[in-house]
Amino acid sequence: MYEAYQYIKSKGSIQKKDLQTFLGISQTQAGLLLKRLLDKNMIFVLGKGKLTKYIAQ
Repeated sequence: MYEAYQYIKSKGSIQKKDLQTFLGISQTQAGLLLKRLLDKNMIFVLGKGKLTKYIAQ
């Protein structure tokens, strides 16, 4: 989870597919990881659907 957070922080904002590619994980795994980061208030969401961006706090 820390590696994902550092990646988001370094990029400024990402989409789920960016995290999938970076970590080599499935769409489901990326979604669960992003949800955990959201639940811990480490990131926030901007937008909806295909254009959703995740930004580090």
